[in-house]
Amino acid sequence: MATAEHPHPVSRRHNIHSKAPHGAKVFAKSETSVTRSKANETPQTASSTDGEETGPRLPAGPPSPKGTKAPQGTKAPQGTKAPQGTKAESWYAKQLQAIVQVGQRAAAAKDLDALLSYLVNLLHQEFHYPYADVFLLNDDETQLVLRASVDHPPIERFNVGNEPQSLRRGGLVGAVAASGEPAMINDVTGSAQDPRSRHRPDVKSELAVPLIASDRVVGILAVQSDVCGAFTHHDVTLLQALAGYAAIAVENAALLEERDQHMAELSALNQIGVLLASPGQLMDTLDAIIQRVSALFQVEAASLMLVERGQLHFKVASGTHIDQIRHHTLEIGQGIAGWAVKHNQTVRVNDVAADPRHFPGIDQALDFNTRSLIAAPLRIAKYSRSIHQTQRNDRVLGVIEIINRLDGRPFTRNDEVLIEFIASSAAVVIENVRLFNELQRRLAEMSALLDTSRAVTTLELKPVLDTIVKRVSTTLDAEQAIVYLLDGDRQRLLPYATYNSLREDELDQLVFEPGQGTVGQIAKTRQTLRVDDAQNDPRFLKISHLSDQVRCTLGVPLTVQNELIGVLEVANKQNQPHFTHADEALLSAFARMAAIAIEKARLHEETSQRLAEVSTLYTLANQVTTVLDLDRILEVTVTVLNHALGCQGCCLYLHDSQTGDLTLKASSGWRRREHETADLALIGRVSRQALRERRPVNLRDVRSLKATEGTSIQSLLVVPLITKNAPIGTLSIDDRNPNAFGPAEGRLLTIAAAQVSVAIENARLLRSLRDRAIKLERTLDELRELNRLKTEFVQNISHELRTPLTFIKGYVQLILEEAMGEISDDLRQALDIVDQRTEAMIRLVNDIISLEQVEMGSLKFEPVSLAEVATHSIKGAAVTARKANLDIKLEVTDDLPLVQADPGRLGQVFDNLLGNAIKFSAAGGTITVRVSRDGNFVRADVGDQGIGIPADKLDRIFDRFYQVDGSMTRRYGGTGLGLAIVKTIVESHGGQVIVESEVGVGSTFSFILPIPADG
Repeated sequence: MATAEHPHPVSRRHNIHSKAPHGAKVFAKSETSVTRSKANETPQTASSTDGEETGPRLPAGPPSPKGTKAPQGTKAPQGTKAPQGTKAESWYAKQLQAIVQVGQRAAAAKDLDALLSYLVNLLHQEFHYPYADVFLLNDDETQLVLRASVDHPPIERFNVGNEPQSLRRGGLVGAVAASGEPAMINDVTGSAQDPRSRHRPDVKSELAVPLIASDRVVGILAVQSDVCGAFTHHDVTLLQALAGYAAIAVENAALLEERDQHMAELSALNQIGVLLASPGQLMDTLDAIIQRVSALFQVEAASLMLVERGQLHFKVASGTHIDQIRHHTLEIGQGIAGWAVKHNQTVRVNDVAADPRHFPGIDQALDFNTRSLIAAPLRIAKYSRSIHQTQRNDRVLGVIEIINRLDGRPFTRNDEVLIEFIASSAAVVIENVRLFNELQRRLAEMSALLDTSRAVTTLELKPVLDTIVKRVSTTLDAEQAIVYLLDGDRQRLLPYATYNSLREDELDQLVFEPGQGTVGQIAKTRQTLRVDDAQNDPRFLKISHLSDQVRCTLGVPLTVQNELIGVLEVANKQNQPHFTHADEALLSAFARMAAIAIEKARLHEETSQRLAEVSTLYTLANQVTTVLDLDRILEVTVTVLNHALGCQGCCLYLHDSQTGDLTLKASSGWRRREHETADLALIGRVSRQALRERRPVNLRDVRSLKATEGTSIQSLLVVPLITKNAPIGTLSIDDRNPNAFGPAEGRLLTIAAAQVSVAIENARLLRSLRDRAIKLERTLDELRELNRLKTEFVQNISHELRTPLTFIKGYVQLILEEAMGEISDDLRQALDIVDQRTEAMIRLVNDIISLEQVEMGSLKFEPVSLAEVATHSIKGAAVTARKANLDIKLEVTDDLPLVQADPGRLGQVFDNLLGNAIKFSAAGGTITVRVSRDGNFVRADVGDQGIGIPADKLDRIFDRFYQVDGSMTRRYGGTGLGLAIVKTIVESHGGQVIVESEVGVGSTFSFILPIPADG
């Protein structure tokens, strides 16, 4: 490939010591380096390895008067010996003048080749050496390269600078370069042939001296003659002096050339640095870098490859076939460039054809010949630290190649170091651009997420889903984005929103069950699923012609509080074969946001629906609770539900438990219905099923049933009416569209059915209560009349009985007192009995009259000391107590306040309580009367040690005419009104009666009366 032109080409440094291919460093010291020979050494004759005779080792100093003898059988040297006398002085002057001229030219020389050419021509013309040559060592110090030569007469000679001689086969010149000492052969007959001899067959003598700079051999100055024995120590001295100046010139030229080369490199690196420091578009920057690299190294071609999806792709190149090479790729490890990437090592190959790593495919495709190259990996250093060490783990981004130097020389270690530096800098730029692009992409993603979060603040579900799929598709460069949500029964995933050109009928085909297709698989596993080749992946389900257009998919589950609500899926990554891990992370972020937004929207929708339900139920409850008529309740129910649910019709049936009939009692939305008979037959059949099973029946699609011909109903929901665990009817709604009723309608109708059931039952109970109230009112009137008649009867009887009983008692006492004559003992006993019974009747009549008087409010209140009332009552009962052998004890606390009371009635209370205590106490016992203050009350306690009262009788002892022992054979007598009178009197005073009793231990009757506010 030809080198691409560049506006500012940089000349590659030439090795001043040779025109050979560029190799090791200039002046690098090797094992073949030799030191300068000492001037005072005596010339000796040396033999070469082939046995030839070498010239004498000549010391520096004045020329000897006699020339060196030529070997026997050779001609004496002609024209090279120094003359004697005046001629000798002229000879030395000529030498000095030549040395001075060469030294001056060497000091001011800028063109080394011109200086060396001047030197050999000077030796040939001024000193008459037939042949003069200058050789310079190459960088590796293994070869001599002819840099200047003169032939007289002209002969076929070396291609100067292109045909190096090896030190080991370079004859005398090679031997001097190896030893670093001058040597000569004054008779080449029989000696090993110098490689130049085939071009100069007349050569008989040869002399060579080393060019030494900084104690190192840098070249050879050699002369040849067609006369045997032509050279003496004078020639050695002259050549050594000239060689010294030539060596200085070589060294200066090398330094100048190295300086110029460094300046050129620095200039090129500066240009590349400017490109690296201010990158624009990445490909433009890389292309400019490659052009600078191509000009810097003066190569036929240069290229930069990057690792993408496990392969090396040509991104930029210089030279010919640029457009074709960009279509080629290399596997990691393929070719020398692939090997450099795989092993993260720079590779320098100066004989590509002999390297087994070379991949010739690209050369063959481009008709190009790669001879030498350097491949440097583009790497970013990464370090991982552990407890014990820090380990470097580089990341290789690609590789830079430079191919075939234009001058044909090999690449050097210096070239390798330089291209490595450029590759490292380019890798940093590529990584920075990648990071910048990644940052830009992240910012775009964050911006998209932020915009999405702002956009999904609406609580309407459909706008939320439309916004999400649009943002997802745009941000991920996807051709399609779909949100699937679980239906109410959580059995199917339905497409709710899509961002593409799908029609409604096409969307209807995209319905999946959990586990079915990629969408169902995501829903089942609740894990992200990426399919890179959908057409060959068994998890991808082809359900329509649209499936053939899907190349790759990426889907994530939508979950809220660990509960699946749907799936978000994208398909077909634009301009790329499949989605990436970064796309997975971004889609997951969208999914989390989408799930929350969807849940909020659904909660809002559900809340709105619940509010509507509550409003409907409130309206229904308000209507059915304010209406007491059963027929009106039924009409209101069906009307409200039909309007609230927007259904086709609503029916209410009631069940007759005696006959088992189900009768339509109310309906709404049935006016002018064409298929009324078939519709009612269907509703009646399903209503009987709901009653029989006592559960709601929801027919989502009536067409799936048998014997439904002629009906307009496609959806039917029936709920039983149940009260007191007994079915009383059904409530139904119907619609002409399938799948019209879901869980929300079922919930609303169930609650409404419960309300209506209660309302119906209440209406029925109200009707029954009204009938019963009328009967009770009549009965109450009758009871009131009977009570009035009873009261009048008792009062009349009491008054009517008191007078005759008083007369009877008086006559009985007169007879007993024998005022009417003497009576017998038997008659006295009989009259005593009559007297006792008469007294009991009088007490009964008095008690009845007292009770009636108290109830009628005939009390006279005044300030009363309860202790005084108790004292008078105890005195009145003392005689009876003594007869019963009982002791009555009074306990009164100090400073008792007065109470507002009727003293006579309070005395009656004490009399009755003391009478009961005496009656039910055994002889020898004690009755204790205690009067004390109890907070805002005055308390009186009458306790005995009598027989006590059973606990189950305590609640009834204050009832009128009640006696604990009510049998005909009871031991204790009485009317059963005493305690009733006590309770009535105490409660008429605003007090309360309390009793505590234990059988066999005794009883304590207490009552409390309020203390007046001013007491």
